[in-house]
Order: sequence, then structure tokens, then C-alpha cells
Amino acid sequence: MRKEDLTDDGKEALIDSFFESLHAIIIHYGLWFRETEHQLGLDKASDIDDGIWFQAIESKYGMNAAKRTNDTCWVRFSYVEAKKIAKMLGLPKNGGIGALKKVFTTSS
Repeated sequence: MRKEDLTDDGKEALIDSFFESLHAIIIHYGLWFRETEHQLGLDKASDIDDGIWFQAIESKYGMNAAKRTNDTCWVRFSYVEAKKIAKMLGLPKNGGIGALKKVFTTSS
């Protein structure tokens, strides 16, 4: 698609999508850095110069360190994504089964 073909609404949606993606990337990277620092220390976390965190940690510090870091990161990232989905769908806090049903029955 050429930028000339985008309507103003389409441009706004594209910009929103870009910033949502950037936000998710920053959170994901930050969580990995933070958890690597917690598990291995700041010096070792700072040595990871690869965006493929799991593989970089595994190759330098072993599978156990990579798995611990990975598991904690995904628990936290899942929480962040769940909050985003709840906000997007207008779900109340502690919405219970009704909110869960809405999540599974809402199509994108």
C-alpha cells in the first residue's frame, strides 16, 4: 500500500499501530534486561548485546539461567498484555467469568 492511498483515518490507525508495537517491544526488552540483571547481575546483563535474549543467555550462562529468566519474563509480559486487552475491551477490574467470556467471544 502506498502512503498516498491512505485516508486520514488509515494514517492515524497506522501510526497508532506503530506506537503500540514499539511500546510492546520496549516493555519486552525492558523485562528481559531487568530479569537478566536480577538473575545474573548488572555486569552480565549489560554484556548481552543480542536482542535474542534466551539464546544469548543460554549460550553464555546455560539453559537453567535462560529458562528462569524466560519464565519470569513471560509471566510479566502476559500480565501487561492482559491489562492491554482488558482496557481495549472495556472490561471491569475483577470482571470474573463474564469478562472472561467477553474476551473469548470478541472477534478482532
